[in-house]
Amino acid sequence: MPTSTLLEFILADHFQSELPLSVVDLASWMAAFRDDFPEVHQFPAFPRVDLNPIGQPAVRFAPPGGELPRVVLRSPSSQLTIQLQSDRFAFAWTRSNPLGEPAEYPGYEAMMGIWAVTLAKFEEWSKAQIGTIPFARLVEISYHNAAPIDSQGRRRHISEMFRFVHTEGRRLNQFQVAWGESLSEGPDSPRVAAQVGIGTAPPDQVVFAFNFMGLGTVSGLGTDAEAVDMLNSLHKRIREMYDAAIISDAWDQEL
Repeated sequence: MPTSTLLEFILADHFQSELPLSVVDLASWMAAFRDDFPEVHQFPAFPRVDLNPIGQPAVRFAPPGGELPRVVLRSPSSQLTIQLQSDRFAFAWTRSNPLGEPAEYPGYEAMMGIWAVTLAKFEEWSKAQIGTIPFARLVEISYHNAAPIDSQGRRRHISEMFRFVHTEGRRLNQFQVAWGESLSEGPDSPRVAAQVGIGTAPPDQVVFAFNFMGLGTVSGLGTDAEAVDMLNSLHKRIREMYDAAIISDAWDQEL
């Protein structure tokens, strides 16, 4: 399905316990996925992500757990990536053509199907190589979107994009809004956070940016069905937030 705004879609398992990875293990993991993801990159590891108590920011960052890098493998088209560090395994779709042009995004259901196959292969590798399957404590889903502020020879108003803003006749240089929602009661409630505003995208393009991220706890008992149910719940809430905030007729967009 075509999308002119989606930059990146991410699914991730955050492990209950860090994997005791070594350089040899990373090399083995790269070899296991080489056929589908032959392009290799490494980056500094992301910090640990946790849910904070209600009333605090939805995501708390703690120092990284290990010294090994975060390794990212890309498909030949560069649209699909997987990445591994000691505390998480992630899968993503990334736009490969210029922002504003239609890109063929497979859609949520298709991405969940690919994720299930990829995660199962990762768990099979982990059991054979490390002797354990890393159970999830958190699952994550993220959408990163942007739309050029200049379109068809004119500069668009924020009110054309966001339902809750009315700025006709005003020229804004800065605009940022962020909010979060809980899916249930209690300190461990799944959360969805959204950020919208004016930003920049390569190459120095002024854009409307609107990003959504959902995090939810799972029991860590190795039940893939529980993780899928949680991701589906987070996606449903993101879809509701998107519909409430974004004027979808302004562009072709699918979540």
